[in-house]
Parts: sequence; C-alpha cells; structure tokens
Amino acid sequence: MNPIRQYGLPFYWLIFAIWAAMQGRYAGFVWQTEYQWGAAIFVLAVITVSVVILHLIIRPHTYSTSSPRFGKAFGFSVLLLIMFSALLGFTDLPPVLYVPSKFAFVTAALTLICAAVETAVVEIRKRKVN
Repeated sequence: MNPIRQYGLPFYWLIFAIWAAMQGRYAGFVWQTEYQWGAAIFVLAVITVSVVILHLIIRPHTYSTSSPRFGKAFGFSVLLLIMFSALLGFTDLPPVLYVPSKFAFVTAALTLICAAVETAVVEIRKRKVN
C-alpha cells in the first residue's frame, strides 16, 4: 500500500495535535499562567474524532478514484467549520479552542485540492485511452 494512503491521516492528526498542545500554553487575554489542560484534551478529542470520521469517509485502504468520497469529506469539513464557528465564535478564548476551526478550514481546502487533482488525473487517463 502507498505510504501516503496508510500514514497520511495519522500524520495529519499529529500536526494538529502538536499545534493544539502548543496552543494550550497560552490563556488568551485572560491573565492565567497555567497550562490549559482541559481545553487541550477537549480539542485533541475533537480532532481525533474528526480524523476518524474522515478516515471512514475517505477509506484510504480501499481507495481508488472516487470523487464522491472527497465530496462527502468536503461536506463534513464544511459542517465542522460551521459548527465550530458557531460554538467558538467568541473573542478572548484561549487559542487552543480555535484549533478545531482551523482544522476544519484546512481540511476543507485540502479536500477541494485533492478532488481537483483526482478529477484532473481521471480526465488525463480518459484522454490517454481515447
């Protein structure tokens, strides 16, 4: 199996998990010097569940060319973005709580890019056959 397909989503999760852990150090505009453990664990749980759902939608192990999977993943990431924006659309929150919104935005952008690349590859293959 292609290593990108096998390890892509876990690596993607790891990037945002590290970022969330780093953002837990900052309390925002509230004068607080302790690490934001509760918020960091909550964000890690949200990102973990989101990546698991993305894995179930995209299914990298059975992946072939499947644009509807990227469409569903894009819809899921837009739904996450709307939900996180509505729930966390306040100011002066600890920065760690903004990581899920950024995760959803980056996921939506990446699924659009992947869908465009996949569509281009399929079209190129069709033209080579004809």
